[in-house]
Amino acid sequence: MKSIIAALTVSVILSGLIILFLPSIFHLWLNDKVHPIYSLAYLLVLWKIFEAVGLTVSCFLNGMNLIKSQAIIAVGTAIVALVMKIILVKTIGLNGVLIGTLIPFALITFLPTLLIAKNFLKKGRFQ
Repeated sequence: MKSIIAALTVSVILSGLIILFLPSIFHLWLNDKVHPIYSLAYLLVLWKIFEAVGLTVSCFLNGMNLIKSQAIIAVGTAIVALVMKIILVKTIGLNGVLIGTLIPFALITFLPTLLIAKNFLKKGRFQ
């Protein structure tokens, strides 16, 4: 739980700083030669927050040798994400790539792996 809280805290703080300074970062980095898509950057920040916590839970599950369930979940997530990305890119554009990643990850990977970890801990096999 401490690792999850730490991952969430660090990713939210760093993401907040990135969002706060995003116009300046783009100005310095791109030298006003390219007009960035801010909504895409915001979605990327949101994805990174989910990913930080998700990877923390995944490391825990790996340590508890619960790899088979993760593999099954990963394949399902990949299939749904691929289909969603294709559909969403055609309908809403470039942001569809990240939305098509976020939604399947949140619903098919993130929530189930949290429940698997919680159930594993409830059974008392972890000390």
